[in-house]
Amino acid sequence: NGKILTLPYPIELNDQPAIVGRSVSAEEFANMIVDQFDVLMELKNSQPIVFSISLHSFIMGQPFRQKHLKRALNHICERRGEIWITTPNKISMFYRKLPVAKQLI
Repeated sequence: NGKILTLPYPIELNDQPAIVGRSVSAEEFANMIVDQFDVLMELKNSQPIVFSISLHSFIMGQPFRQKHLKRALNHICERRGEIWITTPNKISMFYRKLPVAKQLI
């Protein structure tokens, strides 16, 4: 259909409300990232999907949490041939270069 499934701002996959607000452990947070990614990868053939994670260096950057984040990111990177790992700015730049007829308003 040409539409992109874009999930709203990632409150669930945002380390601040998850870890600080809901006391989710770093291991549980990493599992959430992996599970979300795996489910979205199952949907990727039917439509383009934007998968985002919101991380803060003062939370997931803590050494005792890093091994869990590294595990989740390595899981994602194992499929890097099938996905575009990028930044919000690069997505915006790509979108603006699309023909107007392809842009969803």
